[in-house]
Amino acid sequence: MIGSSLRIFIDRMIDKGNIDDADVALLREEICREGISNRSEADALIALDRLVHVPEAWGDFLVKALLSFTLRQTVSTGGMLSHDYVSWLISSLDIGVPTERAFRIAAAIVSETHCVDEYLRRFAKGFTSDLHALDVRTAA
Repeated sequence: MIGSSLRIFIDRMIDKGNIDDADVALLREEICREGISNRSEADALIALDRLVHVPEAWGDFLVKALLSFTLRQTVSTGGMLSHDYVSWLISSLDIGVPTERAFRIAAAIVSETHCVDEYLRRFAKGFTSDLHALDVRTAA
C-alpha cells in the first residue's frame, strides 16, 4: 500500500509533468524520510521515473532509496536476494523501456549485495534482450 502523502506527491508530479530539485528535497526530507516502506511504494517511484522529466537529484534519490530498501530485504539472508525479490525488481525496472536510472539502481544493488544472480548482473550492465530466457536463480 502506498501512503497518502506519497500518493498525493506522485499525482502532483504527474499533473505537473516534471520533478524539480525542491520536489526531490520534499520527497527525501519529509515524505520518504524513513525510506521506501514496501514494494508498492518502490513500484510507484520507479513508474514515476518514466512518466515525468526529472533532475539529476532525482536519480540520486531514487538509486539510494531503492538500494536502501533492497539492503533491508537482505538482512535476514546474509546479504542474499531471494529469487522472488530479484524477479519482482527486474520486472519493475524493466517495464517498457528501462531508464538509465533503472540500470544505475541494478548496478548499485549488484555492487552492494553479497550474492546476486546472473539475471540481475546482466540487467545492471544494460543487457535487456533475452533476459527472460535465462534460468533465474539465487545462490543457495
